[in-house]
Amino acid sequence: LNINDPCTECPAGARCEDGNCALGSTDPSCSMDDILGSWVQTDAGSYELVSCPPGHSLVNSMNGDFNHDVQQCKPCLNGTEYIIRPNEDVCQRCPPGLLCFGDDRVVPVPEGSVWVQDGGVYRLQSCPTGHQKFNDSAEL
Repeated sequence: LNINDPCTECPAGARCEDGNCALGSTDPSCSMDDILGSWVQTDAGSYELVSCPPGHSLVNSMNGDFNHDVQQCKPCLNGTEYIIRPNEDVCQRCPPGLLCFGDDRVVPVPEGSVWVQDGGVYRLQSCPTGHQKFNDSAEL
């Protein structure tokens, strides 16, 4: 949405449940409080999503290029995905050996296995006694 261009498309993550755009809205039923993330208005008058809450991936590009219309805080799926840094990383598939909760919280399975953060992903460092680390070529 651009206040200097009244026909600019509302970004995907700035639409309220009723389909109206919360950015720049004076309607109390659809305001900035009703959408996820922190949005700022640029000098050019458009809005940009600058941060998302835990458990969400900041989406603001397509094919590596900024795209105003796709901006949103995409939720990571509880039980199957995790995200360590919401404003930098994308949701990661939960690897075998971890229970994931959609945010940066994970529980090692089996108990006693050691996982470490490596950038935006978790990597298995060691297994407890009686278990063996299996390193396949699949991306975790």
